[in-house]
Amino acid sequence: MTTIIDRTLTEETNAFANYLPNGRIFAAKNKEDAKLRQLITGIATENQRVGALINQLLREHDINNTTVLIDEWERAVGIPDDCFQETTSLPIEQRRRQVIGKLFMRVAWTRDDYLALAGIIWPGMPIDIFYLPGEFFTARMRLPMSLCDAVFPLPFPLPFGGCPNVQQVCVFNKIKPANSKIIYIFDL
Repeated sequence: MTTIIDRTLTEETNAFANYLPNGRIFAAKNKEDAKLRQLITGIATENQRVGALINQLLREHDINNTTVLIDEWERAVGIPDDCFQETTSLPIEQRRRQVIGKLFMRVAWTRDDYLALAGIIWPGMPIDIFYLPGEFFTARMRLPMSLCDAVFPLPFPLPFGGCPNVQQVCVFNKIKPANSKIIYIFDL
């Protein structure tokens, strides 16, 4: 990442003074108590302030470092939407992951891409995707049951229903090809 070089006020003032020509008119450029030197010092002070703002903007432009511009990043990728609700109450790291995941959603095509996307948005969550033999356009996705809000309270050998409000289901349904389907399996 390119940054503006940080210099002390004296170094900055001397750099500006060196741009002025030598001679009687500009002889006061290096005298500390001269009005010309004070003017150059004022210009150098503002140049330092502008340089610091440029450096901050360069840092904020990178989604991995942003804090101040996170709202603009979210707005640029379309958060909030169906899958990503209001995010202002979330920690900054999670908000960054969601923006990166939303950007990655545009280019996710393969099983490895889907797993990488899951790793970006939900790090550490056990998600597996496997394809059914003979079913060219069908995939199964295994998700933890802890994602579901309500579960059938009695033990039963067959799972009941699904978890339609799970963020993972929403995201993967959005990016899957239109001619395919994903069967979600929630493991206990």
